[in-house]
Amino acid sequence: MTIAELRTERNTRLASSDYLIFSDVFSAIPEGEQVEILVYRQNLRDLPARYADVEGDIESVDWPQKPGPLV
Repeated sequence: MTIAELRTERNTRLASSDYLIFSDVFSAIPEGEQVEILVYRQNLRDLPARYADVEGDIESVDWPQKPGPLV
């Protein structure tokens, strides 16, 4: 996987959780799960930086685990 492919997959995963941060949906989610969602999305945003020093293809990506509402 190239860094560009990683970013594309990361963007797809972020997009699939976008609805959870809409204010009407987010406010209906228990506080503990809200934190899990925010941490998950931040970890996805930070992911490319963890692989910035890899030259060539990335052999495996340590994707953040999806929180409960996304499973």
